[in-house]
Amino acid sequence: MTQLLSDEGLEVAGSDDPTLAVSIMRNSGMTFHTVILCLEDCASDESHAEALLDILMQGDSPVVMMVRPGSGANKVALSRLPTANVIRMPASEADVVDTVMRAQGRAQRRVSERKA
Repeated sequence: MTQLLSDEGLEVAGSDDPTLAVSIMRNSGMTFHTVILCLEDCASDESHAEALLDILMQGDSPVVMMVRPGSGANKVALSRLPTANVIRMPASEADVVDTVMRAQGRAQRRVSERKA
């Protein structure tokens, strides 16, 4: 994922451990334009996904979740995020990149509208 998004010209900070990634986001002082939460493991349960999403949604960055259909994380993603920000795995590289770029564009429009 890191290589794919880097190849598209995005600056990427990543971690294989979602809990560690959230800690880095909260403590780094960095600004994130989009947060991608990859919970594609079929064992991703609802409570884990809810807890991570609660933390991530406190920030201003749009969240994109990668999930497996039928998983607890999928149920959480569909109930809490815009459908366009949910990537159901398996997905093509083009679908992943398009979803991330669209999420960034929607966030930029919301910021522009608030300033106007």
